[in-house]
Order: sequence, then structure tokens, then C-alpha cells
Amino acid sequence: MTAAVETSLPADEAPLQVTYADGKVVAFGKKKKADKDWHQAEDGQIYIDLYFKNGEFRSYGLQGELMTQFAAHGGLQKYGDNLAGITDVEEMVYESDELYNQLQRGEWSSKREGSGPTGSSILAKAFITFSLGGQKISGFGDMTPAEQVAAVAALPKDSDFVSVTERVKEFLRGLTQSEKTAFREVDETISPLVAALEAEKVKTSPKVDTASLLARF
Repeated sequence: MTAAVETSLPADEAPLQVTYADGKVVAFGKKKKADKDWHQAEDGQIYIDLYFKNGEFRSYGLQGELMTQFAAHGGLQKYGDNLAGITDVEEMVYESDELYNQLQRGEWSSKREGSGPTGSSILAKAFITFSLGGQKISGFGDMTPAEQVAAVAALPKDSDFVSVTERVKEFLRGLTQSEKTAFREVDETISPLVAALEAEKVKTSPKVDTASLLARF
């Protein structure tokens, strides 16, 4: 449908303000050509609303027989967007699990979403190492961080491991990014474990012939 609009272009190249018949006001900069939104009518019908810079407005109802495809497409987009900026595979897995748990709690938005990697995966491993090691390994506190990491890695992934993992994830969900950074980089207990875990990851990564690369320099 086409809607009557009111437009105004303030001085000094301010964004073009377009007011649409449904009451929505959209600010368009030089490059922005359209805006999108959605709404649900009283009868339950879902509509996709498209607002164009030239004042045109369209509201398209989603066809019921295609609702499964619409839902799947939105889900794929949601999980894909959640991985934006993350290059570490383990971090991808961790954040995908966290998004699933978040959605299961009925929470659509995330404080991390779209903000890039958090480093939560390796931080969680450090907390798990600290917690399980202290519980199950004699003399754990006398070991080096590398020895602590290796000792905990050898433990069985039993019910205690699952319980500690869930408790650690729940704890990390409540931390701000700056608090997580402090644990990774400053804390005298957790930071050395993070460093040991990162060193272990480097050892198991594909080898790069840096000598040959340096010779080409």
C-alpha cells in the first residue's frame, strides 16, 4: 500500500525526516534508501513493513503456508549474526550454545550480539580448570598453570564436569565485558590459566614455517 507522507529537509544537510501514515518517523541519511520493521495485527497476522526514502510504504503479510520457511530463515540469520567477528571455532561453538540458552529463556536480544568476540570460551575453560582442579586433584595448588590445565583436561567429562561447566557459564553471563577482561588479563588466579590454555591451543594449531617466511622478508 502507498501512504501519504510529510517530508522536511532541515538545513546543513541534516537527515531527511519522513513521517508515514502509520505514524512512524524515519530519518534518512545520504546513503540510506529504506528502512524495515514488522508488526502483528490483532488477528495474529504478521506483517513486514518497508519504508522507502521517497515516501512509499509497503506492508506485506506473511503467508501462513510459508511460515516455516520464514521462521527458519530468521533463525539462520539470528545464529549467523551471533557469530559476526568471531574467528576462533571454539568461541563460535560457545557463543552458539549461549544464544540457544538465551532464546530458551525467552530473551531475544543479547548484550553481546553484534559486538564481536568476547573470549568467553577460553575464560570458561580457565574457570572450569580452577574449580574442578581444586575439587578433584590433590596438590593442584602446587602445580604450574600448564600442569593444572593438563591435569584437568585428563579428568573424565562426568556429571561433576557438566555441573561445574553450567555453573561457570551462569557466572560468566552475569559479568560485563570489562570484568571478563580483568579476569583474563589481570586476575592472579584465572589469568595464568588463560595464558596456559592459549599456549596449549597454539601448540595444537597447524604449524607455520615462520623460518621460511622470514627468509622471504
